[in-house]
Order: sequence, then structure tokens, then C-alpha cells
Amino acid sequence: MGRFDKDFVPKRLYYFDDARELLDDTVYHNEIFEYVLGKPISYMKDTDIITGEQFSTCAKIAGDWFLSFNLAYKMGYACCSDILYKVDKRALPPLFFLNSPVRRAISKYCEGADVLDLGTGCGQNAIEIAKYCKPNSLTVSDISAPALKLAKQNLELNNVKARVFQSNLFQGLKGKGKYNFVFAHLPCSRTCDLDEKQFQGKLQMPRVSCDGGRTGMELYERFFEEVHYHLADDGRIAVVTPYKHAADAMPRLMKKHFRDIEVIRHAGGQVDSNDTAIGVAARLK
Repeated sequence: MGRFDKDFVPKRLYYFDDARELLDDTVYHNEIFEYVLGKPISYMKDTDIITGEQFSTCAKIAGDWFLSFNLAYKMGYACCSDILYKVDKRALPPLFFLNSPVRRAISKYCEGADVLDLGTGCGQNAIEIAKYCKPNSLTVSDISAPALKLAKQNLELNNVKARVFQSNLFQGLKGKGKYNFVFAHLPCSRTCDLDEKQFQGKLQMPRVSCDGGRTGMELYERFFEEVHYHLADDGRIAVVTPYKHAADAMPRLMKKHFRDIEVIRHAGGQVDSNDTAIGVAARLK
């Protein structure tokens, strides 16, 4: 559930400034306050009073990823790392993958590099890389055409220039060049865990964009086997997962094909784990 217990009900009143500080490390905290309080954040004063019941509602939404996602879909936008995104059910809303430790780990490889964002979704990773890492060029791809349409809108919204390709892993990228850095966010849900009815009506995403195969790691295994064909000689990769079973398997899979492996784990994972992991590595010569 995150940092807040679902049955937590505060008994006192809060100043808005104090309430916002309590939630400022949670996803979409400004959007949550705007939704619950019914007015834009810009209209709120630090000394405005928030009731315990209102704060409890905010805390429950902030502590549940699916409630946060549904709120973002309902509002049609979300703000992460001071970047505004359009949001709809064609792709997952933006998350906090590129926090400070991760940015430090990848920025030295992205700066001045030709970068590929594989599995871009709503375009968040590409936009944050463009803003914080200063690449030479940026290419984005996703298996889902609807997600790519949303990514294009967010790239335009944030004045980020990128080549955009629809691709199942690297199938649509053959002959498109090689990259100094490949950032991949791939699905890792096990096929047996994907209930068609669960996704129908909740996310307008093709099942294939959520399916990590029988073990949940089949796409990552294919990625590690194929990515070297698309890397420059000095190329490096970064792979991200918000699921514990994938985070645990990542170092073992990477060692087959890569060296100089660094795995960064931080709080803020979703669904079945509070542990998001990003692995950075160099290709074997």
C-alpha cells in the first residue's frame, strides 16, 4: 500500500502546508489535493485548513498505486519531476523511475549520446532523459500504437524532439542505427497472472504490452540477447522494473551478456513490491 495504512484516519485539522509536506514524496500529491479539495493548488494558501477526513482520503489515494493511476486518468494529466504529462488509458501514467540516484547513474552515459528509449509508454523516460541528461539524439519506441500516439503528444507538449517507431523489441528498429545508450522499460507480468477481464475496460492497452511471457522475464531475456546488435562499441544499457521477481532476476540475466553491472534499488515500486530496480551495464567486448 505504500507509506500510509489503509485504515489510517487522522483526528485533527491540518494546515494545507503541513498536509502537503506529509505527502510530498508520493506520486501525484498535487493532483490528489486538487481532486479531494475541489480547487487548483494555486488557489490554496499555506494556512488554509484541511480536515482529518479530507487528509485521510488524500493519504489513501497516495498509498495505493491503482487509486493514484485512476485519479490521473480521471484528471487527464499528471506532473512528475516538475514535468507535465497528458494522461489517458492508452498507457500507464508517469512514475518516479528517474529519481536522483538513477539520474546520476545514467546521465554520464546519456550526455552527448545517441539514446534509445525502448518501451516508452507515455514518453516519460525519454522526456526526463532529454531534460536532465542532454543527449545528442533521442529515439523512442513501443509495441503499442496508441501508447506511441500519447507519447508523441507528450513529447510535443514538452518541446522534446525524437524519432518515433512502433516496434516489438527491436523488430521495427532494424537498419535505424546504433545507440550509445539504450533505456528499456519492459513488461514482466507472467502470462498466467494476466486476467483478460482485469485489464478489459481498465486500460486501453494491448495485452501484449503487459505480457512478460510464462516466467515474466522472457522479454528481458530476448532484450539482453538482441540489444548488442543495436549498441555502438561503447554502448551501455539501463533496464528498469518495478516488480520484485524481475528485480531479483535482473543481475543474473545481465551477467550473461554484460559487464560493469550496477543495480540501483529504491522505494516506490508498484503492485507487488516496494522495490523498483534499475540495472546499468556495459556490453561485453
